[in-house]
Amino acid sequence: MNWKSTKKRLGLSKFGGPQEEHVKISISPVQENGKVKKQNGKSIPEKKSEIKLASYREMLRYADFYDYLLLFFGLFFTVLSGACVPFGAIIFRGITDILTTGQVAYASGAFNYDEFSKGIIYYCFLYFLQGLNMFTLTVLSMGCFYTLSERMCYQIKRHFLESLLNQDQEWFDKNDVGALTQLMSSGIEKIRQGTSDKIVIVIKAIANLVSGIGLAFYFSVELTLVMLVLSPFMVFSLHLCHKTLISQTKKESTAYSVCGSIANEVLSSIKTVISFNSQNFETKRYSESLKKAQKVGFRKALIVSVCAAIHEAIEFFTIAIGFYYGGTLVFSKQISPGTVFGVFWSVFVGALRFGMAVPQFSTLIKAKVSAGEILAMIDTKPKLQKTGGLTPKAIEGKVEFKNVHFCYPSRPTIKVLEDISFQDRENRQWSTF
Repeated sequence: MNWKSTKKRLGLSKFGGPQEEHVKISISPVQENGKVKKQNGKSIPEKKSEIKLASYREMLRYADFYDYLLLFFGLFFTVLSGACVPFGAIIFRGITDILTTGQVAYASGAFNYDEFSKGIIYYCFLYFLQGLNMFTLTVLSMGCFYTLSERMCYQIKRHFLESLLNQDQEWFDKNDVGALTQLMSSGIEKIRQGTSDKIVIVIKAIANLVSGIGLAFYFSVELTLVMLVLSPFMVFSLHLCHKTLISQTKKESTAYSVCGSIANEVLSSIKTVISFNSQNFETKRYSESLKKAQKVGFRKALIVSVCAAIHEAIEFFTIAIGFYYGGTLVFSKQISPGTVFGVFWSVFVGALRFGMAVPQFSTLIKAKVSAGEILAMIDTKPKLQKTGGLTPKAIEGKVEFKNVHFCYPSRPTIKVLEDISFQDRENRQWSTF
């Protein structure tokens, strides 16, 4: 007798554990004659609900006034800190002009050391103030979003566990316990990552890019337009990466939940597995499941890498064109050399920070996928209401079972009870094997 045939005879689950450890008895779709419900001679297939991405507003369904206050100030400080970064280009522009003017004056013999030193010290002091400003805004923005994320995850996890405890027994026959426990741990952790520092990085990068482009237009419209000539290609690459990441993240989450279910079922039934000497069989099955999840992860990593590489290439092409055209404008005395560097740093720093924030989009998508799955389970209403109804003060008499048929909802073709009839009197206990 081998392990596979023994599992089938003993009614073990497909994940390797005993059936009674993860399946609860429930009412199945069996008619009174013991046959599965059919329509036009065919079994009615069960429709699988598609998991939707949860919006940030849906994640805040349990938020109170304090949470919205944290959200408001977090957004305010994050946008302000991102918008203030490109203003360092103004300081760099002033230092560049002072250095260029000082070099020309030194070559002509009209160099004024006091004036040169005073200008350099002034802009260095502005850089010092810029550092203090960025330190304060970053601490405030990160603190607000981290606090909001912890409060949000606490409420979601509490309502998730409460919803699981209120579900009918047949619901657990269709939803594996291992996948539920992994969703409660890793799913909540993904929500925490996507609603804390990662969202701050993305918002700050967007504000930095917008503020940098606006400041660059203030310096020189012609030079900024030249540096932005390739921006449509950048936007298209980011949009393609975002759309592809949504589908790949769903596949990755499903694949790894299967792996977690296998590990949980095997470890919970470790005595049974060892008694049948099936360690190699379960290891091979778990490895095959990991390979499928690994392929999905490799595919997603390749997509992110290609999109990031295209984004970086477009950035440096823009820099090359910008410096070449900026040199011609300086030679024609339309702008100063410091303006070229000011436009360069305004656009480049904004684009660089936005490019660094692109990989964080996958974290945000994972958080939305996990939140959508968890919130969908929270919204699942059990068929049997646990509250309300009539509560008798005392129960007397007997219970009679007559021609009872039963099968599990996940295995409607396999009968567990077939045409069972018996009577139960007072002070007696029954169990089925």
